[in-house]
Formats: sequence, C-alpha cells, structure tokens
Amino acid sequence: MHPVIAAFLDVKTAVETLERGVAGIPMGPDAMAFVAAARTHSELSAYVLQAKGKETPGDDSQNATILLAVRAALSRIPSDPVLGPQAKRARDALAAAGADAEQVEQLLGGVLVEEAFTGDNDPNRFDSAFVHESFGELIELARLDEDQVTTLMDEVAKNAPPPLRPMQVSCAEALFQAAWADGTQSINVEHVEDALQMLSGDDPAEVEGVRAGLEVVLNFLNGKKLIGPLRLQRLIGHLKEWSPADAEAAELDDDEVDDGEDEDLDDETAAGGDDDDAADGGDGEDADLDGVDDDEDATGELEKPDEED
Repeated sequence: MHPVIAAFLDVKTAVETLERGVAGIPMGPDAMAFVAAARTHSELSAYVLQAKGKETPGDDSQNATILLAVRAALSRIPSDPVLGPQAKRARDALAAAGADAEQVEQLLGGVLVEEAFTGDNDPNRFDSAFVHESFGELIELARLDEDQVTTLMDEVAKNAPPPLRPMQVSCAEALFQAAWADGTQSINVEHVEDALQMLSGDDPAEVEGVRAGLEVVLNFLNGKKLIGPLRLQRLIGHLKEWSPADAEAAELDDDEVDDGEDEDLDDETAAGGDDDDAADGGDGEDADLDGVDDDEDATGELEKPDEED
C-alpha cells in the first residue's frame, strides 16, 4: 500500500499525529499531509479523535482514519515523479468530462484503496505500476458515455460466436451494470463478483459458462484500454478462484451484522446528487472509495458523532 496509508493505519498513531498538528509541533511531510487532510475533512477527524483513550477503536474511527490516510496519500502523489504526471492527466481528463473536484478525489482515491486492500498483497509493498496503470484507465474511462457503452455492447455481440453470444452479452450487461450504473469507474473485483452472483446458478456447468463469458468480456475491455494488463491479471485471477460457496458465505456474514451497526454512516456520497455519470458531465454520485469495509461503501463523508456527556 502507499507509504502514507501504511503510516496511518493505526488509529492511535493517527490521534497522536492530529494532536501534534493542533499543538503546532513540527512534523515530516507525510504527517503534515495527514493533518492537512484532517483540517479539510473535519467530519472524519472527529471520528478519529473519538477513539482517543480507547483500547479498541470503533469501526467508524478506523474507517475515518483510513479515509484521511487516503486523502493524505493523494496530496503527496503530485510530488511522485512517476505517478504525479499520470495523476494530473487523469484529473484533467475527468474534469474535462464534467467531474467535480470531489468526484475526481473519489476516483483517484479509489485506486489507492483498491491497491492497498484488495487481494493478498504485501502491505509493506506499494504496487506503483498498478496505480500508474489505473490512473491511465481513468483517462480512458472519462471518455465513456451512454452511447459508447452501447457501442461496446454491440461489439461484444458482434464478436461472439453465435452459440456463445447470449452468454457473452449477458456477461457484458451484468458487468457494465455492476461497474458503471452510478458513473464510470475502474472495474474491480467486487464488480466481477456482482456479475458472477447475478448470472450464476447452482449448476457447475453454468458457473463455468459465466466464468468463461466474463473472461472474454474482460479481455475485450483490455483491448479497448479500459482495463490494463495488471488489472486484467488481478480480475481474471479472482474470476478463476471464485465459487458460489464464496457468495453464500458472504451472505451469511452479512446476515450476522447488526442492522443498526452502521447508523452513523452517511448514506450519501461525498458529492451527492442524482444517478448521472460522474465522469460523463453529470452532477451525479461519484464512485465510492471501495474496499475499506466489505459491508459498506466508504464514501469519505461521515456524519459527526454524537457528543459524549
């Protein structure tokens, strides 16, 4: 994961850093970036500071700490000689497509979250190549609109052998719906899982057909530069490892979660709005920073906690 995210995963460290920032104690650039992010997002820093003195911080405090760390990491990207120029190109492309500043932060931050928390990656290693590639994907994704997505669907249908056409078209529809229903964003493993669950039944042969169809669609998107080779490798690896039992286990885990556990989390995205595509010139919802918590979207906007007596 990005070194700044790794440095502030620990809530206790985050609290101490914020307190030192308030006291005006000189710190390094990464710590100052974390403090600056907290000042910009006071609703998040309130959750972090709520953990002060607690032996075990709550989920809200942990999630807020991660989100501030991601914001801090983003603020350090421009100084990276490799990622800085690529991030700027992505920002410019997204802004030209109509995304506002907060939506751009969400999309770029989502890449850092995905790199940090998806799969079995070594947390001490930062996959800069994957992040660089993903920023480049955002440049291409920014150009997508409804007509172009329809064109992609038509191409999938045209390229498919007639006996496989219904399945491959269904796979494309399911994947595009999972990934782009609320705005164009990088296709990640959760979107692939959503498509698998949507299309797969209990028949092993049916599951294999869906798996094969999705692999064709992913390779097709790679050819369109909407998925880079490193992302493609991750997605296909996850695709081949997935089984219906995984989905059943996830549903059982969800059933065990207390319905009231996440009442403090804001249901709105940081930008808010309608369902228009964020990178399509609309004012709609931005892509959430997925991956922070399997059971909820980490949108970067939390309600302020109730004051304690």
